[in-house]
Amino acid sequence: MMNGIDREKWIKGWSELMVDIWHEKLVQLYVGKTGALSRSIEEYRFIGTGDSFSITHAFRYYGIYVDRGTGREFKKGNQGDLGFTPVREPKKWFSLKYYASYMNLKEFLERSYGEDFVLMMKETLEK
Repeated sequence: MMNGIDREKWIKGWSELMVDIWHEKLVQLYVGKTGALSRSIEEYRFIGTGDSFSITHAFRYYGIYVDRGTGREFKKGNQGDLGFTPVREPKKWFSLKYYASYMNLKEFLERSYGEDFVLMMKETLEK
């Protein structure tokens, strides 16, 4: 049986791992000349306990545009032909990894709480 403290450690570890993954993707995709986007994701906020919690990841808003390949003067599908600007391509640094990792966290919590519930019911029925 996993207690709230163990679960909290696992969840905080997941949050830190997400920050590391995002940093690696930004470097791998050559995103950011100034490093502002990379610096903006260095922290996360964990509120609550292992059984009742909230995780907040934050980064500069333009990071979504980088992920989608859009931005100033550009919209999806626009070739970006302003006479000097290359075509923008999506740089998937955020969305794919986050969704996959989020699903892993969800499955972990389902399994963990499910095991706790079964044990609790077993102990209740044995009384």
